[in-house]
Amino acid sequence: MTDNNFVKLPNGKLNGSEPKHQSAAEGRTISAAPTTKYATEILPGDILVGPNGTRATVDNSDESFVFHGCRAIETEFGTLYIDDDLTFEVEPEGAPALTYPERSTYTKAAEDFEAGDVIVAPSGNLLTIDDIERSSVMPGCLAVENEFGTLYLGEEVEFEVLDESAA
Repeated sequence: MTDNNFVKLPNGKLNGSEPKHQSAAEGRTISAAPTTKYATEILPGDILVGPNGTRATVDNSDESFVFHGCRAIETEFGTLYIDDDLTFEVEPEGAPALTYPERSTYTKAAEDFEAGDVIVAPSGNLLTIDDIERSSVMPGCLAVENEFGTLYLGEEVEFEVLDESAA
């Protein structure tokens, strides 16, 4: 994994993501059909729809000062750095909220994350960790690859993680 590994596949998906063992679609209400937007067109309030049906709500979107040709997209999970030319399925602001089933979670620090962990945001949105390593670009941070791109997190940041043993 590299900190600058942004790959656009012919189908517009990132990094060859395939459906994971944890389906975000289970037990939720599907909202309105998403539209396709380039990373440069993503606005605060948009909801990114990952290839696995996962969601990430955009808090802010701006040109990245860290990676040339990328957007810094702040989400409920942290800041994603996404190549300007990538396209995403996006639900517009005000799209009907998704409903998720009750989930068993526990708190875990980013420094303890492992590939396969599923982060649960306060909104109920899920994010599956594909790979993780110490960032060579941002000291004191971890580069967390996921279905949306690369997320950079401080090592001591804590998130709720899906408790797979309770399933």
